[in-house]
Amino acid sequence: MATSSLSFEDMIRLKGIEDMVEHYYNNQKFTYSLDFILKVNGIAPSKLYEMLSDHWHENGWHHKAHNQDAMYEILLEFYHAVGLKSPEVFEALVKFDYVRQSSRRKLYVQKESLEFRHFTHAFLQNEENIRTYLPEYKGMTAKQIVKRFDLRSLTIIFLTL
Repeated sequence: MATSSLSFEDMIRLKGIEDMVEHYYNNQKFTYSLDFILKVNGIAPSKLYEMLSDHWHENGWHHKAHNQDAMYEILLEFYHAVGLKSPEVFEALVKFDYVRQSSRRKLYVQKESLEFRHFTHAFLQNEENIRTYLPEYKGMTAKQIVKRFDLRSLTIIFLTL
């Protein structure tokens, strides 16, 4: 199976990229996480989805279906594996995307570390961060944002169901 322009391997590669766009972009559940990867790390969208697809196949994740919780875990694992900038901020944004989109709210909140609590509040108190990553919360205090999601400084452990 090939065309005069594309080899079979190229078609498989494009299908993998399409799958990543479908899983991570089209469902609109990773809005802040993806925006952060693109803007902070200066990665073109096409390159991001190609990297995700490569990582997905390298780990054999294409062989089985994944629930929505697993998709967040896989994105976190990918970010750490490729060594992108500011992993602490990225983790907070993935958690935020999860809480913002999750209908089940089946979360397990771990005991907060004082250091992470300070980091989270400092991030949420920075007007530039709110303007860039959380524009719909402009004008709200860090405490109001945290309370809105009934979380204690967004420290969540993701568990695969």
